[in-house]
Amino acid sequence: MPCRGDLKPGSQLALVGSLAHLLPFSQAGAYGSSKAAVHYLTQALGTDLGDKQVSVHCIQPGFVKTPLTDKNNFAMPSIISPEQASQAIIKGLNKGKTVINFPSLFSGFLHILNCLPYRWQQNICRRLAHKEGA
Repeated sequence: MPCRGDLKPGSQLALVGSLAHLLPFSQAGAYGSSKAAVHYLTQALGTDLGDKQVSVHCIQPGFVKTPLTDKNNFAMPSIISPEQASQAIIKGLNKGKTVINFPSLFSGFLHILNCLPYRWQQNICRRLAHKEGA
C-alpha cells in the first residue's frame, strides 16, 4: 500500500473487502474478520485522507466466479462473473461511492439480516450451515 504522503489530491484508493463481514457465517471466522478489518481500515483511511482530497473506497463483493470460488463446496447465491464484478466496481468508483456493494439484491438481503438481533443472525447462519452440510 502506498505511503499516505504519496497520494496526491484527487487520488482514489480502493481496498477489496467482502460482504462476508456482515454476518457470522459458519467456518468463516478468519475470512470474515479479515474482511471486517478491511472495512474498518477503509473507514479510518477515509478519515485520515479526506482532508487531503483523496477518496477511499471499500469494494465489498458477494460471490464472484473465480478459480478460488470454484473450490467452494457450499452454495454461493447470486454468484456473478468477473466481468460483472468489474463493471460494478467501475460504476461505483465513477459515482464516487465510498462503499461499493454488489450484486445489489444479495447485498441488500445481507444488510437486512445484519440489522437483526445478533442471536437471530447466529441462528440463521447455523441453519444455513446445517442445511449445506446435510
